[in-house]
Amino acid sequence: MREIVFSVILAIAFSFFGCASSNGSYYTKSDINSYSTVKSGTVINVKRILLNDNGTGTLLGGIVGGVVGNQIGSGRGRTVATVAGALLGGAAGNKINETDGAKLTIRLDSGQIIETVTEDYSFRKGDRVKIEFQNGVLKKIF
Repeated sequence: MREIVFSVILAIAFSFFGCASSNGSYYTKSDINSYSTVKSGTVINVKRILLNDNGTGTLLGGIVGGVVGNQIGSGRGRTVATVAGALLGGAAGNKINETDGAKLTIRLDSGQIIETVTEDYSFRKGDRVKIEFQNGVLKKIF
């Protein structure tokens, strides 16, 4: 029974997190009647970075590791195995969700310098870019 409940919880979690989109084509109803401002600029620095998720991988890895660890031994040994499994699973989940990214420094045509973090690390120093701002928040670089 415990395994069934856990499987259902995992399925719900994965379906929930699978709904997110970061490709710029996903909008919410709060975007209706909003407007964007597009500014041009030049990339003046690119720093490769590692991006990590919002803790989802760590959380799910910890849960799975704890459940697996709980299947080992009995008594105090089971408790130790559960804690160790949760810690190892959390560390593995955290590492699995790391992706490459870039921290861009951009000089806008107005002279203002901005920095932002992006998953797209194809930008190079000297690239001309357009930056879309919506409600004061940088939405997209293209």
